[in-house]
Amino acid sequence: MIAQPRERRRRAFLALVLGVLAGAVASGCHEGPPERVLDLETHLGRQIADLRTLVERAEKGRLVPTDGVIVAVRESVVQRMVQVTLPREQVLQGRFRVRLERVDVRFRDRHGAVQLEGRVAWADDADLYRADVSVDLTVFGRVDAVAIDRKEGTLTAEMVPIGFEIRNLTVGEQRPTVRRLAEGLARGLPEGLSSLRSTLTIPVAFESRLRLDGVEAGPVRLQPSSLPLKLSVQDACAHGGRLWVSVRVDVLSGAAGRKR
Repeated sequence: MIAQPRERRRRAFLALVLGVLAGAVASGCHEGPPERVLDLETHLGRQIADLRTLVERAEKGRLVPTDGVIVAVRESVVQRMVQVTLPREQVLQGRFRVRLERVDVRFRDRHGAVQLEGRVAWADDADLYRADVSVDLTVFGRVDAVAIDRKEGTLTAEMVPIGFEIRNLTVGEQRPTVRRLAEGLARGLPEGLSSLRSTLTIPVAFESRLRLDGVEAGPVRLQPSSLPLKLSVQDACAHGGRLWVSVRVDVLSGAAGRKR
């Protein structure tokens, strides 16, 4: 009989403790650091569609293009070329200073994937109270619009940002300045994400003219000459750790329009 009141008091105390813990957890979840991540459903749906396209090409024997001039570029080569351009700093919306320092390139799913990592701080460093406040940022992108630069004769591709993630807020997340930066970034970066679009230079160069050596000996003599060439990208596809590019070459002369 004496043990029952004690048991009830113990259960009541336990319920009180659990209630306090639950409230603390709920409060913590509500006040947790803001994050914005890639729209995984849309992104995965796009990847599935791209992989299906690759499967269809493989079944038809067209996984690797067979017409035109075929260029295969390793993902590691492109990654080194992008890394040379880093670090890259840019102010977005006049509020956030984005500094991108590292890159990872993967050619596995038709359009490829580019992941840039860096930090974001306030653009106005005059405020010493928040000058040292920053958060880690990852920008996700894809490779698009592969073309030939007519002036330089090199392959280029557009890096199109498609999402981002704010990371590593576990330290200092309760500081008001850190929270304001992360919250403002989560609200403002989606609109300013397109300004992080950039052009990647792929280290492949093409001659714009077909040069013919002259013949000075024998019964037939020809003067050295050259024919202008028109180069255009027919197809670009990333898979197997390489970017496969098919380039059409046309001679602009009396043989104009004839495919070489």
